[in-house]
Formats: sequence, C-alpha cells, structure tokens
Amino acid sequence: MLVTQRSCSSCVLGPPGPGASQRLYGRAAASTRQPEAPPRHLGLLQGSVLAASGLCFRRRGPTGQKPRSAGAASLESAVECQVDEEEDTLPHYFPRTIDTSEADDSISDDIVSGDSTADICELIGFDMGESLDRELGKPFNEEELKEAYANSGYFDAKPSQKPSAMWLIGPSACGKSTLAPQAAKWVGMDQEGYVTVDGEAFRDAHGGYKKAILKGRQHGCVWWGAYLGIRENINEEKQELLEAAMKDRKNLLIPSTCLRRSQCVDVTESLRRAGYDIHIIGVFGDKDTIVERGRKRAANQGKRYDPREFELALMMFAPMLRLCTGMWRMVCTTGQKDWNDLQVSCGGEGPLLEDGIEQVCTDVFEIYREDASQGA
Repeated sequence: MLVTQRSCSSCVLGPPGPGASQRLYGRAAASTRQPEAPPRHLGLLQGSVLAASGLCFRRRGPTGQKPRSAGAASLESAVECQVDEEEDTLPHYFPRTIDTSEADDSISDDIVSGDSTADICELIGFDMGESLDRELGKPFNEEELKEAYANSGYFDAKPSQKPSAMWLIGPSACGKSTLAPQAAKWVGMDQEGYVTVDGEAFRDAHGGYKKAILKGRQHGCVWWGAYLGIRENINEEKQELLEAAMKDRKNLLIPSTCLRRSQCVDVTESLRRAGYDIHIIGVFGDKDTIVERGRKRAANQGKRYDPREFELALMMFAPMLRLCTGMWRMVCTTGQKDWNDLQVSCGGEGPLLEDGIEQVCTDVFEIYREDASQGA
C-alpha cells in the first residue's frame, strides 16, 4: 500500500489492538511440551555468511569446531563485525550530520562517559587473566544452549502455517528489546509464540561470561573484553537458532541495528523466500537521550558502544521498508512516560512504493534536522 501524501506526524496512531490481529492467528492452547535439546547444524542457509550487526554470523570451519574467539585474548585483536563499505550513497532525504566512519573496539572517554554507573576493569588497571580468558572462549555446552533457547522462546513457540518475521530496527539502546513484546502483539505473534533472535539470551547463559561478570563486580567494575570474548560464539549460535526456527516455521522477532546492510537484507530475502511475512518496526528517538543510554549500558554490561553507530542504524529504515510485506510502524521511544502506552508515529501495510518510503523517512528524520538547526 502506498503511503498517502499526508506526513507521518499527521497519522499518529495508538497501539494497535489485539482484535486486529485475530484474522492472522487463532488463539493456540498453552504449550505442554518439555524442552528438548536444541537442534544443531541444520544448514538451512548454506553458503551465506549472515552478518546483520546483531546477526553477525560466521560459518564454522570444515572440522565443525568453533574457532577460538580473538576478542578474549586482546581488545586490539578482537574480531569485529565492521560496518560494510556500501556502494550506495545516503538517500537525499537522510540528514547526514556526523562522521559515519567505521567503529572499532577501542575504549576511549568519548565512548564511555565519565559519569557511568560502573567502571571498565581494563581502564582501571585490572587484568582478566588467562583462566578467565579461556572460560570466555569455550563453546556453549548443552545445558547453556538449552537455557539460551528457553530464554529466546524457542521451546514455547509453535509452528505456523504462515509464519511472521518482525524486525525491530534502530540504534543501540533505543529500546528495541523493551518494545519487542508489545510489538509482537500488534501482529498476533504472541498467540502462537515467537523466537527472539537476540544475543542477550546466549550471553546470559554462558558460564564463562557469568564468571567474568561476577569477578568484575568483586573489583567494582565490568570487563570490556568479556562480551568481546564470547561474541563470535554468540553469533554462531544465533545463526543456528535462526535456522532451527525457520526449519520449524516458527515466528521470529529480530531486534537489530542492522549496521551491515547487505547481510541484513540477505537474511530478510531468505525469510521471504521461505514464506515469511516481513514486518518492519523502525525505532528512533532523541539522539542525546539514546546515546546516554548506550554509554551507561556499555559501562554496566561491558558491551562496546560507539555513538557513531546512531545514524548508521537510521540508514537502515529505507532498505528494510522496501522488503516489508506485512505491517510497518515507526515508533519514537523517548519522551514517553509509559512504555506500555507508546504512541506509533506512523504506520501502515506493505509493500511500500519508493515515494512512500521517502515520505516516511523524511518525516521521521525531521526531529534530527530540528536538533541540528537548533545546535547551529
């Protein structure tokens, strides 16, 4: 459906009610199945390296063994999911106001604010040590995988005749994961359940990461290298989770910055070919508020954060909207008093034509143009 000539701000919607989604999904009985062992090595997407920021997947070698994570050994040698060198230029309606050069894993005062609620262990002189470094590099065992799959909702989600994949696209710390359960209800995914493809489920289940967090707290700090140490393993396991859910035709919910545009698009096109309805939720808000959230989270979780990624993530709205076959919404998550009653800035049904996509992005980006003009 082509977006009308009205601006997004003129079609402010309340949260969609559950009744609108009943035509897509009937109410299913509660699951009584016991968690089974997570499926392994399904190979559903053979030959593709899927790297969509939060979906930075890497294939295992021919032996089937996972490579040792370089991030645990050294911050400087960490395996980074870098921002792609894309051929396309920014759309003319995108307000490019800052340098969008590639980010890295270096730590600086520009990245971690001085008023964060926790210190970075490496910055105050603590060494992680070889023992903890080895723990972080270990692959997930079966119990850890079972915990991660349970956290993702895999065991509770039911196969669907017409499965949905909902992408929540936006900058780090903009509120994608917080918004996710509410957004899933908008298309009835909560009726059959859904699998959340997010690294947090795996991170919180990894024994080495838990030990690193505990040791850091004993020092009154968090390890910047802890997340880097398990990231490659997490990315591989997220690939396995995605493939397993697709094979079982389960609904998917994917919060991501999508910093690697081409791979994010590749994943979505694979989902479309597999018969999935594609729903796109663009999540945005006041830049200063979101950047401050990201800096605090970086200190508390030891997860790298770079404010330069803010605009790179916003760049993904247009290419992902082009792939929408279901519902789309643009949601501002700052300046709201109640997360359970967020107002949707605008929305509709896909597919959208190019002038409609331009109109949506123009209106969404207007708040950043206003900020830039006020700061001039």
